[in-house]
Amino acid sequence: MKRKSAEKIWRFVRKMKDPYTVNDVSRITGVPRKVVDYYLYFLSRAGYVRVIHRNRRTNEKTFETIRVTGVKPVTVDQEKRIVIDHNTKERFYIPPLNRESAREKIRKFLSQITPEKAFTP
Repeated sequence: MKRKSAEKIWRFVRKMKDPYTVNDVSRITGVPRKVVDYYLYFLSRAGYVRVIHRNRRTNEKTFETIRVTGVKPVTVDQEKRIVIDHNTKERFYIPPLNRESAREKIRKFLSQITPEKAFTP
């Protein structure tokens, strides 16, 4: 992600007191929606913003800012999956999500059930 985009998004996130969506940030900053979505994803995983609502129909998330450390933008190193806060000099490694399919979760759960724990009606 380019530093200019991060600066624009961070400026918006830092000043915004009301809840906002990816579309709000994209429209106001002029940064493409996909870039804003990516940046907010990493900020949420690092604890700077949080999702307060998710529209079930459109899957659009509403965010609120929960941590502002200063005026310098928080940047994301895409290749190393690191969020860097230039105000506090903190670095957060963001591991990829382990997304198991529902079938895999059920299979794992069923394999943990032993015969003496089995449910009988």
